[in-house]
Amino acid sequence: MDTYLLLITLLAIVIVILGVSVFKWHAFISLLVASAFLAICSGMPWDKIVSSYEAGVGSVLGHN
Repeated sequence: MDTYLLLITLLAIVIVILGVSVFKWHAFISLLVASAFLAICSGMPWDKIVSSYEAGVGSVLGHN
């Protein structure tokens, strides 16, 4: 299982790099796609994915 998680983490990093450099996505979109890929492939339940995203992005964007 550890090898699987390491591989999907490396794939998520590749998604970020390719998204920004090849597909010319904005970095926020590329990170969103990569994090969703990582969460889904790691077997995280859908309700935890949404709450984790909301807590993480909300805490970063909520501070002044």
